[in-house]
Amino acid sequence: MLNAASTTAVRYFVEFAAQAWRVFPNYRDRQRARGHKARACDNQAHALVVDLPWLRRLYRDRCLYCAGRSQHIDHLWPLADRGDDAPWNVVPACSPCNLSKSATPLRVWLPGRLSARTAGEAEATAALWAELAAT
Repeated sequence: MLNAASTTAVRYFVEFAAQAWRVFPNYRDRQRARGHKARACDNQAHALVVDLPWLRRLYRDRCLYCAGRSQHIDHLWPLADRGDDAPWNVVPACSPCNLSKSATPLRVWLPGRLSARTAGEAEATAALWAELAAT
């Protein structure tokens, strides 16, 4: 999974360079960005602009954890655990996965989530990870 996420983050940087003009944050996003920048400064972490529609398109609008339809954006390494706002740390997630993960570190949460998947979810997730890693 991390291989798929890192490959997609690299693809994001390559393709986003030509799409930078698309980033026009609204007021709510600018306010959120101020808070994230302050937190990043306190934690000595990165706070980069992430074009969320483009990020969703890169992941085919699928949850990285179960391959369901994504509804949220999740931080692989939680902000509460000194994670950062950067393309290599944000991934699309469905509501059940994101809300159950909360601020839990990925290494603690993921084994339980992987074992709780149905056979169909496991196949879909494996196919999504393989597809993302190959691109």
